Order: sequence, then structure tokens, then C-alpha cells
Amino acid sequence: MADIALAPRGQGLQPGQPAVRGPDDQHVRGTRSRLLLLFRVHRARTGTVLASFLMHLGYNLLLSLATGLSTHWFTKMPTGK
Repeated sequence: MADIALAPRGQGLQPGQPAVRGPDDQHVRGTRSRLLLLFRVHRARTGTVLASFLMHLGYNLLLSLATGLSTHWFTKMPTGK
């Protein structure tokens, strides 16, 4: 949500920067919506925020480990194209 406050019209933060949100990031928004729904359902079924928090913590840990392992702990960054 912070990017909405920084660039309300989806423009880059500085001239020449790409837009913050574009047509190529639709999969990110869809994935985020599904994850939020999953966390809400889990919280409703268990009746506690702790379970949802632990699921969120585990998900973020998984992403961090995957990024760290794939970049050799940020020593070999991908070059892109």
C-alpha cells in the first residue's frame, strides 16, 4: 500500500523511472489477493490471530530463504536480460 501513497497515479517516483504498477504485474496482485484470502480463512477457522501470524511469518521466511539461496546470499545477483 505504500507505493499507492508514493505514486498515486502509478507513475515512477522520478522522471525516467518505470511505473510503479503496470500491466505486467497482474500476477502479483492476484497472488497477493489469494494469500490474503487464505490468511483470513485460516484466522476465521482457528479463531485467533496467532495462527494467521505464524502462517504469514512462515511464508515470508520461505521467500527470504528462496531469495537468499538463489542469489548465493546476495553475492551473485541476476543480471536481468
